Amino acid sequence: MEADSYILLGLFIVIILLDSLAIVAYKKFRMPLWLSGIIIGILGPIISMVSMSFFLDTGGEAGSNEGVAIVGGFIALVIIANGLIMLIIGMIQSIKARIQKRKEITP
Repeated sequence: MEADSYILLGLFIVIILLDSLAIVAYKKFRMPLWLSGIIIGILGPIISMVSMSFFLDTGGEAGSNEGVAIVGGFIALVIIANGLIMLIIGMIQSIKARIQKRKEITP
């Protein structure tokens, strides 16, 4: 496997893990999805830094490591976009629930 495959596989695993944790928190602990989206958005750069340090340690080649920086930025952007999508879905869900509750209260 080449480095690109490892990067995409790791990104796929991280996104599946974060999304599944958000869904479990929503179902078991009634945590709103918009809050999970904010948390995922904040965790994006942190996960990116951890993955960049991992790729720097396993790189083995001496150089400017520009590729590692590009990969780290890509990982951060994808995770933040995932959190933003979850934030938007959670906001739409909350607005829909409030409108439905308001319709039930007023005849």
